[in-house]
Amino acid sequence: MAELGLCIYQFEYLLQEQLPELNIHFRSQSFHTSMYASSWFLTLFLTFLPLPVATRIFDIFMYEGLEIIFRVGLAILQYNQTDLIQLDMEGMSQHFQKVIPHQFDSCPDKLILRAYQVKYNPKRMKKLEKEYTTIKNKEMEEQIEIKRLRTENRLLKQRIETLEKESAALADRLIQVEYCAPLSHRPLANLCLTHTFSLSFSAIVFPVT
Repeated sequence: MAELGLCIYQFEYLLQEQLPELNIHFRSQSFHTSMYASSWFLTLFLTFLPLPVATRIFDIFMYEGLEIIFRVGLAILQYNQTDLIQLDMEGMSQHFQKVIPHQFDSCPDKLILRAYQVKYNPKRMKKLEKEYTTIKNKEMEEQIEIKRLRTENRLLKQRIETLEKESAALADRLIQVEYCAPLSHRPLANLCLTHTFSLSFSAIVFPVT
């Protein structure tokens, strides 16, 4: 069984190619293909259509594979295009749930005949499969690169935090050493400052005459 994402990708292409007005309407209402078609590919219409119709489709699927699922899906949309274009998202959802499943109760073969009138190019579908695989591989590579960069960023932050702590600890030690060291061991700048202060104080207490 093909990946669901691939089936949706291929079905969207067929929808755009064969039912462009309906496709534009779906997009304008944010009515995504996966919202109505996912169950078609996952259950082969067994949970969407009445059992007599669904078993008929399933029998063909056993011989022809997924092609019949694409054909039936597009046939359903073609049959309902006029009604769907007049509806908003909520209305379309209700139409898919309550109206479409019972349209072919009396004559399952009517849907099958419509399905085989749908244009289907196996070579084009194979090309779409390659395109989809390329896209997914690129996305996977990008995700791996993003994950690597995030890991490096996290490690860099940890290293910076460690260096900041080490720097702070070193500064504290230097202050303590500076404070506790004898006058003779302190830096020359401090000695000069002390000597200058002493001279200034002497000048104030014992002014030069």
